[in-house]
Amino acid sequence: MKKISIFLFVLFFVVSCGEKSLDIEQAKKEMLNTSPEETITSQETSDTLSWSGNTSSDTQEEEEVLREPMVQITALTESQFIEISSIPDDSIGDGEVEITGKTLQNVEKIQVSFSNTDSAFPDDNYTLKTFKSGGPTFKYLASSKFQVLDFGVNTYIVKAYSGKEVSETQVVINVPKKDKVVFEEKVIGNEDNSVSLNLPTSDSFGKPLSLGQDSFTYTNIDNLEIVKKDVSEITCEGITDYLQTEINTWFYWNTCRDTIKDKGISFYVVLLGKDDTYIYQKHYVDFIHDFYGIYEVDRGTGVTKDNISEKNTKLKEINDTFENIDVVDSLMTTITAQK
Repeated sequence: MKKISIFLFVLFFVVSCGEKSLDIEQAKKEMLNTSPEETITSQETSDTLSWSGNTSSDTQEEEEVLREPMVQITALTESQFIEISSIPDDSIGDGEVEITGKTLQNVEKIQVSFSNTDSAFPDDNYTLKTFKSGGPTFKYLASSKFQVLDFGVNTYIVKAYSGKEVSETQVVINVPKKDKVVFEEKVIGNEDNSVSLNLPTSDSFGKPLSLGQDSFTYTNIDNLEIVKKDVSEITCEGITDYLQTEINTWFYWNTCRDTIKDKGISFYVVLLGKDDTYIYQKHYVDFIHDFYGIYEVDRGTGVTKDNISEKNTKLKEINDTFENIDVVDSLMTTITAQK
């Protein structure tokens, strides 16, 4: 098992003192003037999430991990009296989804029907009580607690009434079942520095394995290290400043996204190593449990300080194709979602 700390402090080369000072200052300027393509904000959505959902048939120690839920919004009538807001994937966590929108003309009432043939939940038809006639906006809470959101295909028909006319809009939220995750209490660290944590295990990412000193990895994932540390000050807007204090080499980062909104973020970093080598990593920040994870995605040669920006752009274009990215994303999102 490779340890992240090794290649952060051993593999990275350090140029001569005078040249290093100039290079670092230039790097800072380039980092602070990164183009919008290279510094995507945390408003982008993640591709994975964790789900607490309906646990009526499971124990409290078991949860399901979902990947790539699909949301489709379709107008069923030619006349539309409402406009439903887009629903990002990262909002489908913790068994609740808000379906919101605005009215396009005078609307007297709004009804929402629910059905899910994959679920034991009964069909439901609900008139929004918080919406007042003529109101400009509306909100419907699809919640597993209220038995109107479950694994499988959840279909909602939103009817808006204006006089004798009715407009209908369909919202489909597909929540597929994936790996079953069991949370177990684990002791991380050595005898002098141990921490008891509630960590997930599954067939896909395996079991947590202590690396000592408040750091751990997972048995089925190579090149991953998760460290317990204060991450409260890390934001998408402040990644450059943070990395400058942690990394003693040239670097570029890209694609900062929420893992779960307001609970965690992830982003990619390409680092310059010795002899024109590079290391490409994905970093994960868990604000809930103060975890910082680093997963080595790729490494290679042919990169210098003159073309590292170009390499960063090329790597960003294939971020989602790297092996095991979905597994590590699922693991880190699941850890972050655990309360």
